[in-house]
Amino acid sequence: MKIRKSDNFKLVYRLTFYYLLYHILLVIAILFFADQVLLRIEKQFEQKYQRTVEESMEDLNQKILQLKDVLTLTMYGENMQILQGRKGQLTTYEEVELKLKVKNELTVLASQYSYIKDIGIYIPEYETWIDVGTWFGRSKAPEEQFKGERLELADGEICLRLGLQNGKEYTEGYVSLNSTELYKLLDQKLDQDIVMQISIDGKELTEVKEKEKYHVLLVESDIYPIEVRYYIPASLLSFRKYLYILGGIAILFLMITAIAFSRYLNRAIHRPLNNIVRFMESAKEQNYKEPAVHQGPEEFHYVTLEFNKMKEYLEYYTRHRYEQEIIMRQMELDHLQEQIKPHFLYNCFANISNLCKSYDVEKVEQLSRALSKYYSYITRTGRSLVTLQAEYTHMKNYLTIQKIRFEKRVQMEVGDLPAAAEQMLVPRLILQPVVENAYKYAFEHVETGGYLKIHTEADEKSVRIIVEDSGYQTDEDTVTRTREALEKEGVNITGLGNLQKRLQFLHPENGMKIERSELGGIKNTVIIRKEEAERHV
Repeated sequence: MKIRKSDNFKLVYRLTFYYLLYHILLVIAILFFADQVLLRIEKQFEQKYQRTVEESMEDLNQKILQLKDVLTLTMYGENMQILQGRKGQLTTYEEVELKLKVKNELTVLASQYSYIKDIGIYIPEYETWIDVGTWFGRSKAPEEQFKGERLELADGEICLRLGLQNGKEYTEGYVSLNSTELYKLLDQKLDQDIVMQISIDGKELTEVKEKEKYHVLLVESDIYPIEVRYYIPASLLSFRKYLYILGGIAILFLMITAIAFSRYLNRAIHRPLNNIVRFMESAKEQNYKEPAVHQGPEEFHYVTLEFNKMKEYLEYYTRHRYEQEIIMRQMELDHLQEQIKPHFLYNCFANISNLCKSYDVEKVEQLSRALSKYYSYITRTGRSLVTLQAEYTHMKNYLTIQKIRFEKRVQMEVGDLPAAAEQMLVPRLILQPVVENAYKYAFEHVETGGYLKIHTEADEKSVRIIVEDSGYQTDEDTVTRTREALEKEGVNITGLGNLQKRLQFLHPENGMKIERSELGGIKNTVIIRKEEAERHV
């Protein structure tokens, strides 16, 4: 089957159409989501500015409250109390000295706060003002008496007035705020392009032109009649208009590139694709030896290379899988033949006979049932992989047989298998031979005091089943020779070499590790990689 030229034209046109359709839809989707993102960003900027101006207003409230407290303390200060309480008892010198002290106190306060322009206190007993600047007349009484505090705009300046009733006499104090410093206080956290307008009790302190060019944020004081409007330039909050211009340019660019490349694709894809199809037909007839030869532009050379790699891999994988299956079957058959050797069965029958003579019916039943399960498991046909739980159960069943056979000669400690490892798939008959090896070489000649310990360890990468024995005349040289023989390719140690190969067929990092046990014998660790075992589940 070859690709006709007319089919090639249709293919190119379809590719071009789908290319344009896909990318235009993609651009539209990107524009939509980008629009939503920018809208959210704009809202976040607005919320950020809103929080900033609210914080600035809160700072202003705190500053004015602080000024009120300071002015109140000064009005009730010791020097003021003496002046008011001892009117007529003081000499002229004492009066002047006390007034100077009050004036010095006010001067110190004014110097401590950069936004105080003037501060003064009216003393009704002397019908005079004490201040550091200019306000009303030097000896003119307040025109309007009130109790409490007021914030008002007078002569273009913000003034905080405080009226107090001291006995029968009315006392008033004021703080005139520096508008320039007040502006700095309110806009110190904002961008320089943002314009601010302060209104006191409805009266605007400044005027803003071309308000329609700005986005307005309004914040009001919850204590004083202050309103502050922040005029934010639209350019700081509006990004979306540029997005649509960029989207239109992107779509136009896509159309131009699609038209330009459609002609190139029409010439470029027919020959390499037709060549690949021909070799695919050849591969279908199982002719793997002939490699595909590249024809067409160099840009498509990788297609031919990848096809040849795939062809070689398939050939290798088919051959390797076939050989591996044969080897695995042969190993399992060899191991099965090893397991069903008659001496083990004869020994079990002999044990059953002895137990019958001693009328130990319970142990006869246990041994018979365990022996039945043992041979049922090892002669089972079917899948070569079983769950680790089934393999662990078979090992424990084997231990039941050996416990009856060896009785007081060997004590054993068997831990539980972690629940997370129960369903891992492993080759059949990988644990029982390890335990059997311990009985054969460590306990066969032991009359008493033998000890076998089996426990498991697991982490994210692997599960380790550890079999340790107390040993019989086991020294460091014996452990070293056993380990070296197991690591040496082609050497079989009572079936452990066979077992090592079967484990490594499943994963190269699987296997066994031989060490000296703290119990005195050999510590054999069976390592099974979780990744590969779980992949077969």
